[in-house]
Amino acid sequence: MTAAGLLISYKVFGIDVSIAQSVFLSSISLLGIVISITPGSLGVAEAITVFSSLALGITVAQSLSAAVLIRLTSLAVIFTLGPVYSYILIKKDKKSAASKKTFNKEGEA
Repeated sequence: MTAAGLLISYKVFGIDVSIAQSVFLSSISLLGIVISITPGSLGVAEAITVFSSLALGITVAQSLSAAVLIRLTSLAVIFTLGPVYSYILIKKDKKSAASKKTFNKEGEA
């Protein structure tokens, strides 16, 4: 979670959060990466965000909504762009393999 993403997600739900608060929440939520007990820190990062938001006076429902919005947005980007770039990389790899095959035939002849 980036500070900008967190700030925007709170603003989407009408929650007034300062830039300093979003940087604080983002820094604390990055601990979810270090404490990775689930794949992709699923649930861990959200829980850390919720508990650290309580210190700032943000309710559990508000902070959980913002954290889930960030998670869903990042998954949407991954599932949208992932296949596109996978296709591009596979296509590039096939061209690279074909050029190596052509080079080997010319080198042997």
